[in-house]
Amino acid sequence: MTSCPASGCVDVQTDRKNCGACGNVCLSTETCTNGACTCPNPTMTSCGVAGCVDLQANPQNCGGCGTACPTSQSCVAGGCACPPTASSFCSGTCTNTATDEQNCGTCGNPCPLGQVCQGGQCGCTGFGLTSCGGACVNLQTDTGHCGVCGNSCGPGETCSGGSCFCVSGPGSLLLRHLLCPSSGTFCASVGSCVSTTSDVGHCGGCDMACNPTEICSGSSCRCPAFGGLFCPSSGACEDTRTDTAHCGACDNVCRSGETCTNGVCDCPGATEEWCASQGTCVETESNTSHCGGCDLPCATGATCQSGVCMCPAGQSVCGGACVDLETDESHCGVWALEREPLLRLLGW
Repeated sequence: MTSCPASGCVDVQTDRKNCGACGNVCLSTETCTNGACTCPNPTMTSCGVAGCVDLQANPQNCGGCGTACPTSQSCVAGGCACPPTASSFCSGTCTNTATDEQNCGTCGNPCPLGQVCQGGQCGCTGFGLTSCGGACVNLQTDTGHCGVCGNSCGPGETCSGGSCFCVSGPGSLLLRHLLCPSSGTFCASVGSCVSTTSDVGHCGGCDMACNPTEICSGSSCRCPAFGGLFCPSSGACEDTRTDTAHCGACDNVCRSGETCTNGVCDCPGATEEWCASQGTCVETESNTSHCGGCDLPCATGATCQSGVCMCPAGQSVCGGACVDLETDESHCGVWALEREPLLRLLGW
């Protein structure tokens, strides 16, 4: 026994408030064993003010105390790693190079202005547009790229349906247009007048076909539902606001247990966190196996309250379990040693 001014005679080998020496207080998550503050769970490590943490899964202490992962990374098996949906680490953040316009296909490969990244390749955003020399053009109507990139129409010619025509004169494209009604456009490829404001095969111009499941409205191809986006991988319009397979962008798949809300993958519960060890979303406010974060178990008999492990009133953590030092036979020696002077005085 050791006499400590604030506590009297104590066993510094087991006393949490005087562990190893008077006044050396263990953290609430630690126990005092052989004069040293230790974690009750052998898989946990004491990291100063952070308390007992799992170095294999704690993103603030990943692989070692104080080794914090970047915000977008999680801690898996003691190493910082990006999630499967954004597995590339570019310029300090996790990203999906299949859809990232600033890192398309690989880190540091930005798409030209006006193009998007799909499947790791840059492409033009407008349907019916083709990239020619870094510019998005319509091969059906562009006089500098009529039908194919680099094919320029001659002086006085125009481009329609991917072919060059004279602007005036017998048999000219202008004369053919005059034969169409006010709402129609003559398309050489079909040899007839079409409505380019609503025809899905000629939307906005001759032979500018919309993708499957799209509609043509006001001369523009679009998905019929708000928030819809045509995804080449599925060959159809997908709702990127709620679709877990295309959340926020085509082919951006949410992790198991997550939902897609307004184009963002997240766990459905406000107190849930995605845990790599479980491969799904886990509730961390009252879960004794994941209390306050992934893989942070409470001692046996403790409950998890608002993300903090708590033993019942009057109990302390000993050997990984909550016990009553006043009555527990397995830890009765701690109670007796602390009160030995009083017992002798009473003649016990």
